[in-house]
Amino acid sequence: MMRRSAHLFLLTLLLLSACRAPLGTGLPEKGRTPALSMRSDGSLVAVCETPRPGLAASVSADGGKHWNTTYPEALQGLSYPCLLAAGEELWLLALDGKRPVAEIPWNPSGITGSYLPELRLLHSSDGGVNWVSEGAPTLQDALKEGERLAPGPGCGIIMADGTLVFPVQRVDPTAGRPGIPSYKDGVHTAGHASAAGVMVSEDGGATWQVHGWAKDGTTESQVAEVRPGVLMLSMRDNAPTGRAVYLSTDKGHIWHRYVADGMLSDSGCQASLLALDAAENVFGHDLLLFCNPDDEIGRSRLTLRLSVDGGYSYPFETLIQEEESHGYCCLTQLDSATVGVLYEAPEGGLAFRSVALRELYPGPVFRHLP
Repeated sequence: MMRRSAHLFLLTLLLLSACRAPLGTGLPEKGRTPALSMRSDGSLVAVCETPRPGLAASVSADGGKHWNTTYPEALQGLSYPCLLAAGEELWLLALDGKRPVAEIPWNPSGITGSYLPELRLLHSSDGGVNWVSEGAPTLQDALKEGERLAPGPGCGIIMADGTLVFPVQRVDPTAGRPGIPSYKDGVHTAGHASAAGVMVSEDGGATWQVHGWAKDGTTESQVAEVRPGVLMLSMRDNAPTGRAVYLSTDKGHIWHRYVADGMLSDSGCQASLLALDAAENVFGHDLLLFCNPDDEIGRSRLTLRLSVDGGYSYPFETLIQEEESHGYCCLTQLDSATVGVLYEAPEGGLAFRSVALRELYPGPVFRHLP
């Protein structure tokens, strides 16, 4: 009887430890600020910040169940990753914090002390094993004297016409910390110190442009192509009015405030946005997914939401994580019926979860929705 009790006790401990183990075996234990993309061969590639300092690259060939993590030399000293998969090619936008400058009041990467990060563009042709630095992208007339550019962070997209798109933010380090709000007709109008927009390439990554900025005072953003040629930018607005949502039909030259602007909760951190075309998902209906902490002040209740009306409303949702964490996450499509979310766990590492679209909405069709 005592031996049987001991066996039951050990079995209970094993089950409890398995429940506490982070999802996605092999991800960095202290990873933060995740970026996630799927290559054309179906493998998942994740890049995240680590305490080294620098970025780790993790690859999964089984849909996120197991990961192989490396620390490429080319990614050391980098932070704030934004990842884009274009066929077999991976593009990475990140900040290089190794160049010392004078003390500044604020910088977008969270690096403290006398460092002002520089933007770096890298690419990999072997699934994230080796990376080649392209240096700083040349962006004529995009920035004024003293301004810097930072990634989203998170992930970029490929438009229907093949254009590569990264979400970016403009930062003026001399103008102080952004986000001291003022309001006009219920709209947050503060902050010339920062603005969100997109960096695009129409020639496969050879050259890049930033054409215009969506809204002053916004910082971290994510982008999706909600209809062919129509970009939606969901931005951290640093204001209690909620996230800013703008649309552009000309690849970021001109931005228009979307009717649902300010309707999504903004917990003061990056969020993830993912558009699924009708021909590429199990419902045969254009879908838009949004993931962030559903919390006005803290960063708890990380929630994945589903919209079937172009991001005007998100009536379907599932809770990814209840506990408070750093709050950053990244979405990607796994197949026609499943999406994956890579997110920061409360204990300080990263976790990965696959979510069936029918888990968000179990009905057969959307016939009663706009």
